[in-house]
Amino acid sequence: MLQTLLPALLFLLLSVAAAAPASTLEDPKIPEDTQIITLDSGLQYSALSTGGTQESPKKGDKVLVHYTGWTTDGKVFDSSRLRGAPAEFAVGQLIAGWNEALVMMHPGDRWKLTIPASLAYGERGSPPRIPANAALIFDMELIEVTVRSLPFVPFMNTPESKDLKSGSKYQPLVQGRGEEPASSFDYAKIDWAIHTQEGELLYNAAMLSQDLSGKVSKIPFSFFQEALGIMKPGGSCNLKVPKSAGQEWLSRLRITQEYEHTIWQLHCKSARSYPKPEFILPSEEELTSTPSGLKYKIVRQGEGKKPSGPQSRVTVHYCGWLTNGTQFDSSYDRGDPSSFGLSQVIPGWTEGMQLIGEGGALILVIPSDLGYGDRGSPPIISGGATLVFYVETLAIND
Repeated sequence: MLQTLLPALLFLLLSVAAAAPASTLEDPKIPEDTQIITLDSGLQYSALSTGGTQESPKKGDKVLVHYTGWTTDGKVFDSSRLRGAPAEFAVGQLIAGWNEALVMMHPGDRWKLTIPASLAYGERGSPPRIPANAALIFDMELIEVTVRSLPFVPFMNTPESKDLKSGSKYQPLVQGRGEEPASSFDYAKIDWAIHTQEGELLYNAAMLSQDLSGKVSKIPFSFFQEALGIMKPGGSCNLKVPKSAGQEWLSRLRITQEYEHTIWQLHCKSARSYPKPEFILPSEEELTSTPSGLKYKIVRQGEGKKPSGPQSRVTVHYCGWLTNGTQFDSSYDRGDPSSFGLSQVIPGWTEGMQLIGEGGALILVIPSDLGYGDRGSPPIISGGATLVFYVETLAIND
């Protein structure tokens, strides 16, 4: 169900209380304004430096930014620069002052923002660092737009359009590849966006911050399942979804306004099956060792991004054996890939899964001190057991 997938939506900038660094004597100072521009909303900005002329982000686009935030007394409450890594998030899921500023900026721009409380955290604030009714100051740099939202395409009835059981109407946009529909494969990787019939973006995959890709029968939206039973991998379609089929899902996405119809665009980026691998224990010559004692063999490096660190969440297919070939676990047998945070698994997995990107595969040979240790995991995994895993990375969410 979608409510189990939805994280707490980021209407605020960040979970400040949990992630922000404490103020120190070495906190950076608030930069001086250049030419201050005040907008009707009350937002003020001044350009500290300008980038190029690349297209500004739009609502639903993912952006990479560096920023430092201060309260008006000069205390830092959050800073990606102090953490040493830029932040990535979707425009439209941030405090209103950020959303308003970002759609005016170009990649490479660096602005000072002075944001009134009404466009920030309002009467509630964000204790303990941001009091109620606090104006905030940011030094924000838009590094790049990392993901563009699917562009709106008006729905049109064509000879290829179909009526679906859900009451939705299907309009093919891009044919796709091959002969078999995406639903015939083990795993479909999708992108999606919801618009009004007039073209206003309501929500998209980047704003959800969680990948709904997976086994087609497990994808939450029934009309997506129907469409993937028609579409080929690489294909795109429009779905004109009536209120009777779509409003429940819109409500779960915190969209309270009702619409007689909404346009859901679906793109099947890829689809493939994952046959279960046979047990194989590579020779010592085939394995690479790390300082921790982990051994591995790369089967496929993968063309997608690698996990950024232990905080990353991955979706994988895997099979695990003892060194004598006795199987103790397999997502292939269950018919469903598994998703988890890399900090939530045995240390050998935490380390090993950072070696390959999306679409990659590797064999891990994990000594007991990076596995289940002296206690093991009865009844199959005894204390001190070395474990062998074949793992394929389907998706990575940072």
